[in-house]
Amino acid sequence: MSTYLVAFIVSDFDVRKSEDGNFRVWARHDAINQSQYSLDIGPKILKYFEDYFKIKFPLPKMDMVALPDFSAGAMENWGLITYRETAMLYQEGISTRGSKQRVGVVVSHELAHQWFGNLVTPSWWTDLWLNEGFASYIEYIGMDAVSHLIDTRLHVARIGKISVTAQ
Repeated sequence: MSTYLVAFIVSDFDVRKSEDGNFRVWARHDAINQSQYSLDIGPKILKYFEDYFKIKFPLPKMDMVALPDFSAGAMENWGLITYRETAMLYQEGISTRGSKQRVGVVVSHELAHQWFGNLVTPSWWTDLWLNEGFASYIEYIGMDAVSHLIDTRLHVARIGKISVTAQ
């Protein structure tokens, strides 16, 4: 495991758990009620990726933590993904549909990194773009598997058009 993927958190955050207890989301007490969407889709995306890649997620648990004003936006720490609150929290009836899409895509992206970047890591920083490239592509496939908020085919076509016309 690359050293940049090691993380630990000490907090007084509240937690919500999946039925089996292996997938947990953490947030401030005042924000934990906004974590249900991430808890709903996270385990489904993780399971989808296990089936899609035909490689089981090798850790016994997954924690996702919503941090206020986290400068990185999100970080794919091995088994302990950290997010800026706006990238993980969604409140039905208050947050926008666009916010729901963004949360889903970011959760899917960070879970994709558990395979692209964590399980398989480039030998040097110059190849880090591969991690981001693969995760950026696969995030929409994972999201599409659990939600129909995004038309993946349309998005991939847009990416293809951008890559062909980029200078």
